[in-house]
Amino acid sequence: MSRRRSCLGFRQGCKGQIFSSDLMVAIFIFIIILGEVLATWNILIDTSAKDTELKNMEIAVTTVVDTLVKTRGYPYDWNRTGARVVGLADWDRTIDQKKLDEFMAMDYNLSKQAMGIGDFDYQFRLSKNNIVRGSVGGDTALIVRRVVFYNGVDIVEFTLW
Repeated sequence: MSRRRSCLGFRQGCKGQIFSSDLMVAIFIFIIILGEVLATWNILIDTSAKDTELKNMEIAVTTVVDTLVKTRGYPYDWNRTGARVVGLADWDRTIDQKKLDEFMAMDYNLSKQAMGIGDFDYQFRLSKNNIVRGSVGGDTALIVRRVVFYNGVDIVEFTLW
């Protein structure tokens, strides 16, 4: 009977290879697939973050414009230093001259706080009379237009970025 040699220990005569070409190819393919998965994951996370920011901007700009053109603000007799909520309307979509003057004279950062737009910037434009507040910048800007009554029919254009 012949005895087989066991190569379980460190005995002489047992031969083997630590790395084979098959293992190297498998590791290479695994690293490439892992890299592709991570790159795709990062793209999805980035896209999701941009979509979330865009949704927040849409909600903010719609809320702000509707508040500006449909309400009187709070308190109702607010001025440039005491506005908690800015509203320009005397009636629904009818702009009050006094409130518009106070809004245009208001500090930009105080107006952002009173409109509740946080870190976003804005531009307000009353188109027929070409009354403008702020300047447009940034990568993504959303524009909302509303028809209002102010010395005839005008359009309020509010841009948020």
